[in-house]
Amino acid sequence: MEQRRQSTFDQSEDDHVVIPDKAERKSKGIELAEEKIAKQALLEALFNTQCWSEPYVTNPFLYVTDRKADFEGEEGLELQNYFKKVFYTQYNKYRSAIERAVP
Repeated sequence: MEQRRQSTFDQSEDDHVVIPDKAERKSKGIELAEEKIAKQALLEALFNTQCWSEPYVTNPFLYVTDRKADFEGEEGLELQNYFKKVFYTQYNKYRSAIERAVP
C-alpha cells in the first residue's frame, strides 16, 4: 500500500510524491520523521523523562533534522508544532499503556 504526501521521494506525473510502503522503506533504511518521533516518545515514556523539552535544548527534533532553517518562519513553526503534536500523541499513548501494565 502506498501513501501520497509531500516528501523527498520519487515524483509522480501529477506532482505528488509517492512514499514507498513501510516494508520497502525499511529495506532501504528509510525512516519517516513521524516514526523517529514515535521512537523518541516511547523512550521518554519508558524512562519517564522529558529531556527534549528542557530549556537548554534548542532543537528537540535533532534526530529528524539538524538544520535550524527547517524551523524558521511560519512554515518552520507549523512544522515544529506538527512534530510536537505527533510527539505528545505518541507519548500519551505509551504512558497510558505503561501505567496500565505497571501498577
